Amino acid sequence: MKRIFWLFIWCLSAAFFIAYPSSAGTISPSGLTVQHIMDRAKVHLDASDDTFYTSADFIQWIDEAQKDISARTRCLEGSSFITITLVANTTKYTVANSYYLGIISVEHDNNDTTDPKQVYTLDRVRKEDIGHNNSTGRPQVYCEFNTYIEIWPPPRTSEVGTKLYVYWHRSPIPLTAVGNALETPGYFDLAIVYYNVAMAHHKNNKPDKAAYFMALYEKRVAEYSAIVQQRDPLK
Repeated sequence: MKRIFWLFIWCLSAAFFIAYPSSAGTISPSGLTVQHIMDRAKVHLDASDDTFYTSADFIQWIDEAQKDISARTRCLEGSSFITITLVANTTKYTVANSYYLGIISVEHDNNDTTDPKQVYTLDRVRKEDIGHNNSTGRPQVYCEFNTYIEIWPPPRTSEVGTKLYVYWHRSPIPLTAVGNALETPGYFDLAIVYYNVAMAHHKNNKPDKAAYFMALYEKRVAEYSAIVQQRDPLK
């Protein structure tokens, strides 16, 4: 009995240190794989084999959890900005990327190395507040709608060919195998475990246990969303 008790304490401590990284404000991937999450979920389920809860189940559930977390917290960022070339009298530009979720910020580079304000950040406004007259000039504001951004004022001739740099949030690359690595930050690992346990109980027709672990998942995501928001305190 004592051995079981201390084994439980050790597992709990290990889970704590994995789930609470020292650099709380980071969005660096946790480093765990689908297999790691699957093994931890099976501890809660007392299911060491793949007879009822299959690897395919866990791959799907972990993928669902990652997509849900990234969509709700915007914790994943594009590895590089998206470059858009300005066209005369054109205000709408498509943001082309398969995993695009939303915009973090937009910068304009007028390509004038003698200008102290060669690169500066556009202000974000609501769609209804964007300009609608025929004035032209260096872009000052932008709004986001579906998969395009709209800037104002429209570029002058001198701005044609200059660049917008779009920094963006993204969704994770789909998981397809147990060896795939998670992309979400480490402090969401335990939430993903809870999500998998909840979905496993749902599959096993245990709604009370499914609801309990799904509530733990929701609580964990809500608590650690604040860590992601620390990276953008103006929001």
